[in-house]
Amino acid sequence: MPVLSRDVLAGLLFAGAGLGFVLVSRNYTFGAGTRMGPGMFPTFVGSILAVLGIVIAVFGLRKGAGTPDRFHLRPFCLVLIALAVFALGVEPLGLFASVILSVLVAGMADKELSWLATATTAIVLAIGSCVVFVTLLGLQMEIWPSFFR
Repeated sequence: MPVLSRDVLAGLLFAGAGLGFVLVSRNYTFGAGTRMGPGMFPTFVGSILAVLGIVIAVFGLRKGAGTPDRFHLRPFCLVLIALAVFALGVEPLGLFASVILSVLVAGMADKELSWLATATTAIVLAIGSCVVFVTLLGLQMEIWPSFFR
């Protein structure tokens, strides 16, 4: 049985995720061009993701596209833990600390990434998240932990 290249596998993953977005967004009102409904954006993004996934998979069928690497459990688990840290920490710890903690945990997934690069990325993303989501978009999120108030 031939082994599928990593491009084919990635393309199929993207196409599947895009199709999933399109299917889930069918439960929402699509709206019209002048008045978008909540289902329009996920439908468009899912469609674009599915088409790009199909294109990547088709190009990956050509010879010499590379074989997939073996599955690495440590990075997979650390990225999932980082998502859980953010989801569970955003309310009690605030946006700033949650972003920093989740980036630090996700940074441990790459053994070659330095702590300085991870810390710099965490601080820049935390500041950027606070500026974009709280200041510019006006979302009702706490920036700082509840015990600082």
